[in-house]
Amino acid sequence: MTGRKLAEPRKTKVYSVRFDADLERFINSVPNKSEFINFLIRKEKERAERVERIKVREWRRRKNEI
Repeated sequence: MTGRKLAEPRKTKVYSVRFDADLERFINSVPNKSEFINFLIRKEKERAERVERIKVREWRRRKNEI
């Protein structure tokens, strides 16, 4: 090869997202839409993981009471 770098694999994927019409003005006011959406998804993921840990902890507690 003639010194060309191989392209590194992408660390992101592109998705199409639909928003309700009443959110359009707000979404257009956000300077970095990708960063904003990633932040919200990560926040929800952390919440879901926390809820799951609580469920497991309660299940283990009930199991130990028997």
